[in-house]
Amino acid sequence: MSAHWHRNRNQRFRISLLALAVAASSAALAQEPGVEHVEVVGQAVSIDKALKEQRSSDSVKSVVHADGIGQLPDDNAAEALQRIPGLSVERDQGEGRFVSVRGIAPDLNSVTINGTLVPAPEGDRRAVALDVLPSELVQSLSVVKTLTPDMDANSLGGTIEVESLSAFDHDGLFYSISAEGSHDENVGKQSPKFSGAISNRFSLGDGVDNFGVAAALSWQERDFGSDNVETGGKWDFEDGARLEELEQRDYEITRERTGFGLNFDYKPDDYSSLYLRTLYSRFKDTETRNAAGVAFDDAQQAGER
Repeated sequence: MSAHWHRNRNQRFRISLLALAVAASSAALAQEPGVEHVEVVGQAVSIDKALKEQRSSDSVKSVVHADGIGQLPDDNAAEALQRIPGLSVERDQGEGRFVSVRGIAPDLNSVTINGTLVPAPEGDRRAVALDVLPSELVQSLSVVKTLTPDMDANSLGGTIEVESLSAFDHDGLFYSISAEGSHDENVGKQSPKFSGAISNRFSLGDGVDNFGVAAALSWQERDFGSDNVETGGKWDFEDGARLEELEQRDYEITRERTGFGLNFDYKPDDYSSLYLRTLYSRFKDTETRNAAGVAFDDAQQAGER
């Protein structure tokens, strides 16, 4: 269990049932007679896989896998990308939303999910908001910073590639369950979050472990608030920097994020593969915005009343 304090006085904790299950199974196996050793595969495998993928790429590419994403309580795919070198995240009420590559505007990047180009949901801009995608549904995130001739030339900044869970990412049965909770003092409410994933491989025909099924589910309802004072650019610079207006804001926000994915993979031989990728994501943002404006008859300078 770990606790983190956020700027909006938000306390969050996370319990991983997968870690508890591994610890319990290891203790049980150690007590059984005839068991010579217990092998635990940690994060080094995931890190090594990501580094090999980056080295073998024909372009400048950064990769982060699910183990790296799960180290910190990222709510969505945008926040999972924020620690990659050369990337920055535009935030809304503290949550990551748009991703900028090498300082270039998010509108000049492209986003793909399992190889399919994702259009922008908003009519007045090209940027794809990644806060609608729960981080628990992601197996890997790749950022291609230099395009190659085989890629669509529809981005100046880079291409963000999202890959969901596949049964062939693990050997045999794999499952994980996690639960999170937070309390926000601004609104005095608790916010639960639950997620889980499971995958397994089966043998069809004469093949061995050539068919895989993977499923992942995530649900979160976050209630939080923010309060601040903003000027809105109401400054008079003709006679020094003098403030003309300010606004006191008090927001109450509820964000519900639901995601589900079900994937099938079939590899009849070593040279071909068939797959079906499905992904459902729903993001609901409800905000109650209270504001009180103050306008000065005479523009105020710092220190004046």
